[in-house]
Amino acid sequence: MAEQKKYYIYQAERKFLWQDLAELFGYHACALHQLNSKIGKIIQKGDKILFPYKRCNTAFFYRMFEEQSLIGLSRALGIDESQVLHMNPGIRYDRFVQGQTILLPINRKDYNNAQIKEEKVGKETLGERLFKAKLTIELLELFNTGKNIMQMQPGQTYFRIYWDEETKT
Repeated sequence: MAEQKKYYIYQAERKFLWQDLAELFGYHACALHQLNSKIGKIIQKGDKILFPYKRCNTAFFYRMFEEQSLIGLSRALGIDESQVLHMNPGIRYDRFVQGQTILLPINRKDYNNAQIKEEKVGKETLGERLFKAKLTIELLELFNTGKNIMQMQPGQTYFRIYWDEETKT
């Protein structure tokens, strides 16, 4: 019996090119377009886009953002650096690069010491919000249990990771 795949459904809040939408959400453009093959080259406002879950039973995938380090990532998430390295054999402590995909633990209890910040949804799209906050759908979902993060509206509150780099701005 084939395993049933799970998807997030995102209703586009504005026009997007596949590459732009993929970058905002941390996916590959070709894979997203292939999954949503009935949608043309340009995503129109209101189009419903399927995003595959980037997780398995024990971990989810996280794509490193610009200027993120293992130390900063671990500190913000409240998890031990050695745990991240253990989950990602072959990745060197000093060689994290932008765009690199790593595995992170899926259990909320692993993030008890995370640096969390409560925010209100503004006028930006979900993709813009995720990209600005260096989050993935899975991380946002992890800290907002019971909320439909794909349907959050302006004014609603949500919890997100607070990165050390934000103090510089």
